[in-house]
Amino acid sequence: MAFQLSDYQVGWISALAIEGTLAVAMLDVRHPRIPTPNDDNAYTFGQIHMDDESVHNVVILCLGLGRTSKASTAAAAESMQRTFPSLRFTLMVGIAGGVWSEDADVRLGDIVVGASGDGDAGVMQYDFGKTIRDRELVVTKRTMNKPPRVLLNAVSSIQAKHGSGDLGYLDFLEPRAIRRMAPRPYDDYLFNRSYHHEDPRDRSCRECDTSELRPRPRRSRSEQGIPKIHYGRIASGDQVMKSARIAEKIRRQYGILCFEMEAAGLDDFQFLAIRGISDYADSHKNDEWHAYAAAAAAAYAKELLTVITSTAVPVAPKDAKAQQEISRSHRAMHIGNVMDSATAMYGDQTFSGVTNFGGTHNSR
Repeated sequence: MAFQLSDYQVGWISALAIEGTLAVAMLDVRHPRIPTPNDDNAYTFGQIHMDDESVHNVVILCLGLGRTSKASTAAAAESMQRTFPSLRFTLMVGIAGGVWSEDADVRLGDIVVGASGDGDAGVMQYDFGKTIRDRELVVTKRTMNKPPRVLLNAVSSIQAKHGSGDLGYLDFLEPRAIRRMAPRPYDDYLFNRSYHHEDPRDRSCRECDTSELRPRPRRSRSEQGIPKIHYGRIASGDQVMKSARIAEKIRRQYGILCFEMEAAGLDDFQFLAIRGISDYADSHKNDEWHAYAAAAAAAYAKELLTVITSTAVPVAPKDAKAQQEISRSHRAMHIGNVMDSATAMYGDQTFSGVTNFGGTHNSR
């Protein structure tokens, strides 16, 4: 069947190319491209199946080079909303710099969902006077729009599922195509706050002094190698957070779990931020975790969509039936297309050292 722009009710925005690639990999079916007149954004179209056997039509926007800021995100999202008049909500999915603490054991590969348990907005906007180390935080807009009720209800459903041991997002990390693009790295280094990265050319911290590592308790055997999910507040600003000292100060003051660079641009839209942790918001930016962190966030986003019923995001019955028939015939073909697209974009590589996935920054 031929799809129209008005058929798409779910928006998915990512900033970096690897985030966009893994978002596309989560689609159950890829749709043909649709012309978008008077809109310079580049979209990918497809669908994700829901637990009630209906489907979500999803439009994915990857911001790309030079557009990783809240202003760029806001402009792109405004065009997206104008082009797709039926959009009910948007997911902002990608990587971030986490802040580890004894209260919140945020580690590389974990997932942070911008849903605050105290009823406040899940994203806090901040800004700096200039770059890193000892600059002070300026909170420019603490109170932002809360995620829409349909997404908060879905988060509650996911929490109940996970509480019973049903970790659906892990299933979405298992396909061979995903594991090839985003293998889980082994090294997880958390350095003392006063210790700065040694060699700016080294993106893996292999040249850093391991005697400066901070001690942390080992996770239980059942938790090792599995992304842990944290719910709370995300800080969003135009500067990459590279100061562990300032990050810790902000964490204590505002209960921040991670830092990123785009979500504040969606304050005027119905959205939820979902972030995979790729570094510790310090000078030790770790490219090796980009792909896996992006995959973990995308997997959670997909699981979230599977629990949102068709009554929350209506789909015409005739469309739902036709789309399910398309799904069964094209799902296997889509996975092959994902790998072909990834190879065309990045060459024949295993995606373990993710240094070529675009963007003008290395983390959030």
